Formats: sequence, structure tokens, C-alpha cells
Amino acid sequence: CHADTQLFLCSMFAPVCVPQSPRTLIQPCRSLCEAVRNGCEKRMLEYSYAWPDMFNCSQLPEDNGLCVQPSSAMMM
Repeated sequence: CHADTQLFLCSMFAPVCVPQSPRTLIQPCRSLCEAVRNGCEKRMLEYSYAWPDMFNCSQLPEDNGLCVQPSSAMMM
């Protein structure tokens, strides 16, 4: 449903951990979450699946260089 679905899911369930003090998890950026949600939510609703609460995009960091951006943003 979206080209970055796998990137988003992997960054949600297996975030990169930067071994510094304190440890920093590199989460998906809010823009990545929103792009995948915008691409997939309609399809999910067709099969009676709501966008999961655990993927609350507003809880994720803004694009700040310390989060996983959509692949289209990485090519710029």
C-alpha cells in the first residue's frame, strides 16, 4: 500500500540503537509514519482494519536528522 511500509515497520519494531550515554533509539520520523498511514489506511479500512493505535504518528519525532525519514527524503 506504500513503498515505505517495510521501512516504517522495521524502524518501529527494530529501531537502531546508538550506543552512547544515554542510549538513543532511532525511531521512524513522524513524516514516515504519516506517509505510510496516508497510503495504507484506506486499504486497511476496506478490510475492516483501523490504523493501529500503537502507530500514533503524533508520538513520533519531527524530522530532525535523528529519525528514519521516508525513502524519498533520503534521496534528496
